[in-house]
Amino acid sequence: MYKKFLVILFLCVFNVNTYQEENDDDFIDIGVRLTGDNRDYLIADLIAEEKNLFNAGHISGIGLHHFRIQRKHGRRSKRALDDAIEDLKHDERIEYVTIAESLERQKREFINDDELEELYKKYRHWKHNQLPIDMESITDNSSFKMSFDDTYYKKQWYLENEGQLNTPANHDINVIPAWLAGYSGKGVTISIIDDGLDHKHPELNDRYKPQLSYDLNDLNDIEHDPSPRTYDSSNNHGTRCAGASSGKANNGMCGVGVAYNSYIAGKIKYKRQL
Repeated sequence: MYKKFLVILFLCVFNVNTYQEENDDDFIDIGVRLTGDNRDYLIADLIAEEKNLFNAGHISGIGLHHFRIQRKHGRRSKRALDDAIEDLKHDERIEYVTIAESLERQKREFINDDELEELYKKYRHWKHNQLPIDMESITDNSSFKMSFDDTYYKKQWYLENEGQLNTPANHDINVIPAWLAGYSGKGVTISIIDDGLDHKHPELNDRYKPQLSYDLNDLNDIEHDPSPRTYDSSNNHGTRCAGASSGKANNGMCGVGVAYNSYIAGKIKYKRQL
């Protein structure tokens, strides 16, 4: 009886997995440019309807309409997809067809200070074995000091290194002279394409540019709000990048962005496939 139960359980799990795979829908994304006499949104909708495709909208700036061909595993063969694309190419109302290339998105995480310290020790050991360094040729930046009141600024050794890692000071990105010269991101907008942007965060809220932001996942979102789908560690990478680039200075919280006077925009694309 026990063995029969295990066999039945295995078959149930197998059938469920098989069903999920057979119904795992995905799409081929296509850019379509219409001919001069047919460059109209209504004609694009008509073509998509005629060919049983999904029109995801117009791509501003490059004059393409975004068509999607649905592909269901086990239901439509590669040949049928190729035929659908060839049908588009031979339509006299269509001037140009391009197939989007699928890319994989990989998040990059920060390295903690202990790992950085070990890497720096290895670098110093390697450097010690190289040609002698002319210490007189090294500029001493210790006279360049900033007085931000942000909570974690002193931990941002890469912006202003005062020896926080028990290493020689001034080993940073040397941004302070640029700040003192007036280059802090004024008039610049930085766009983050990532897993979302928490633009209501007090570090970013008055720097946010909604007109330059977009939600690439939800085409039905008329606000094009790039806020992350969840506010946890699995969807905060884009917000952290925005803080590192454009976080406000002298507001008594968090750290300072390298371009702390810049504006910020977000384009959310949280799925791995682009």
